[in-house]
This record gives sequence, C-alpha cells and structure tokens, in this order.
Amino acid sequence: MEFINIYIRDRSKTDHIIELPNDPAYSLMEMLRAAELPILGTCGGMALCASCHIYILSSHKLPNKNNAEEQLLDSLINSKENSRLACQLHIHESLDQLIIEIAEL
Repeated sequence: MEFINIYIRDRSKTDHIIELPNDPAYSLMEMLRAAELPILGTCGGMALCASCHIYILSSHKLPNKNNAEEQLLDSLINSKENSRLACQLHIHESLDQLIIEIAEL
C-alpha cells in the first residue's frame, strides 16, 4: 500500500481527509503539520508538550502508549481513554482509514 487516508476533525469541527505516503519515517504529527492542520508539535515529537493531542474516533488497533506518552496524557485535564499524541504514532498501513479529532489545547 503506497498511500493511506486519514480522516480528521479539526478544532472548528471541520472535517478533512488527507492522503499520506505510507512511510514509517514520519509521524502522524509531522503529516498533520505538513497538511497545514492546526497541530503545533512544539517539542518536535518528544512527547513533552501535548500540542499534538488527538482523540482516536475509530476502532483501529494502535501500538501501545509508551511511558512518556502515558504520563503526559495523564497530566492533561482534557485527556480521555481514546487520547493519543500524534507524534507517537508513526505512519503505517494499519492507520489507513483512521478517524481522529484534534483536541483543544
């Protein structure tokens, strides 16, 4: 699979569909920024800032959260069970048709 599609609801509740190259060298955060969606990625993908906090709305089986991601999400007032950091999800065909919502800052 050369490309995958991701469905995104931004903070203004506008829906977007983006087609991404299936390349695990990139994180979802990097691809959202490249698509000019409102993701800051202030810490550059180190799981330190939560400016790429998203909610997973589809039932995809995703990789487990690492300790840094888990701890940061636990510290957020708007964290939910389906919260993830886009910087910790690398592009892979398993993300095809993923549905996400960008969390409020």
